[in-house]
Amino acid sequence: MESFFIGCFWSGMVSYVALSVLKLFAVWKPFQYRKWFTMRRCIYLMILSWFIFVIMVSYSLGVSALVKIPSLNKWSGCRMETCLRIMYRIRNAVTLGVYCFTLVVFVITVLLIRRAQRFVNSFRKRDKDRPNAADRGSRVRFPLWKLAINVATFAGFNFFYILWWALKITLIIGA
Repeated sequence: MESFFIGCFWSGMVSYVALSVLKLFAVWKPFQYRKWFTMRRCIYLMILSWFIFVIMVSYSLGVSALVKIPSLNKWSGCRMETCLRIMYRIRNAVTLGVYCFTLVVFVITVLLIRRAQRFVNSFRKRDKDRPNAADRGSRVRFPLWKLAINVATFAGFNFFYILWWALKITLIIGA
């Protein structure tokens, strides 16, 4: 059951990372976005998410089988202290890295959006200073709150798991 939970966790994590990277690219290179991210490439991202799910479940189940099934354990010589602990460390270190990567991508996206808003606002200010400038309507803003809610949900639900493993990794490295 734990292996399927971890597989679902990884599938969700890949989805959040993909969304974050898509938003970053859309803000960073808006004119190339439609050329690069077609429906076909988005489908490939979904397939990648499922592929990572299968890989993580297979990896977890395979190593668990080598430790817990007596005939495979006898053949492999894996013990709980060796194979299973190494698998958990690798899997959770990668999870920590992907979590931090997602948050860094979000921060970069916010900074790029803020920079673009300042650039656009400089033109609006210049137009307001002109006496014959037409009123261009109310200020249009990027709906950053939608992206922030997605990333906050991801970061909040995974925070305690990540914190627990970050502390464990720190204790392992320090020992």
